[in-house]
Order: sequence, then structure tokens, then C-alpha cells
Amino acid sequence: MDGKGWQKGKLAIEITIYPNSNQQNNLIIEFYPNEPS
Repeated sequence: MDGKGWQKGKLAIEITIYPNSNQQNNLIIEFYPNEPS
């Protein structure tokens, strides 16, 4: 076991919060399966 066999993809989480209520708060979650490292 090389210790990396469990990792089959990459999970990217981006959270954008604006203190100004006129801006829309964004929650972006993206998953990249089997992405070469």
C-alpha cells in the first residue's frame, strides 16, 4: 500500500459570503473524480 490508494478524486469547496445583503451568498461544491495528481 502506498497510502494513496484511497484517494479516488478531489473535492473542492468554495464559500463566498458578502457582508452586504445586496450581494448573493454563494456556496460552490465541486467534485473531480479520478483527477490525475
